[in-house]
Amino acid sequence: MTYSVDLISDLALQKTEQFDWTGKPTSLFCVVAGNVSTDIDKVLEVLEHLGSIYRGVFYIDGYLEHPTISLYEQNIQRLTESISKLNNVIYMHNHVVVVNDIAFVGVNGWYGIEYRELDLQETLKLASLQHEDLAYLTNSIKSLQLHRDAKKVVIISNSIPSEHLLYNSNQSKILDGNEPGLSLIMDSEHKITHWLYGSTNIVGDLVYNDRRFVNNPRMAGQPYWPKRIEI
Repeated sequence: MTYSVDLISDLALQKTEQFDWTGKPTSLFCVVAGNVSTDIDKVLEVLEHLGSIYRGVFYIDGYLEHPTISLYEQNIQRLTESISKLNNVIYMHNHVVVVNDIAFVGVNGWYGIEYRELDLQETLKLASLQHEDLAYLTNSIKSLQLHRDAKKVVIISNSIPSEHLLYNSNQSKILDGNEPGLSLIMDSEHKITHWLYGSTNIVGDLVYNDRRFVNNPRMAGQPYWPKRIEI
């Protein structure tokens, strides 16, 4: 039996911008790999809409959802409390969901963020968040190796798994710190089959070491459709 999800990422919606996904789903489940909007109300509106047309929506926040690093904890708390009230939507922050023997692991990653000027305190905070997320991802992958109900593992991140996915492009992006992709060394049982990611407008879909790395960013002003991923 094949299992599929629709991949969405980097909507970057303005507060007054409309988002209608009616008639577009190609799967029962949807993955939203972050960067929906800087406005939390808009994020919740989009997720509620998606939850009304999908059986399940797996959402991880991106850096756009946290325009002010110092308010990170407050934003996480609001997202957690608000999303828990939405039908068919799961907030993947520090969360693993197993469906049909497939474990979905969600993490923001905070990797390669250079889009704004940060003061020293914000820089230290950002580094802390990065290390926390990467530690969670690594430990989760390690724990799932012997999990009987997890035959496959799918990683959902807002961050780009590796700087190699930016090669051969004209995009200028500085990627500092540890790459999320380094967590793959914990996959001793070779359970990871897919890595679904966001945080870039470079369209990518490649297979490396029997793992598929794929994104589906929304290009402003262009028609946008889900990308069906068979797992």
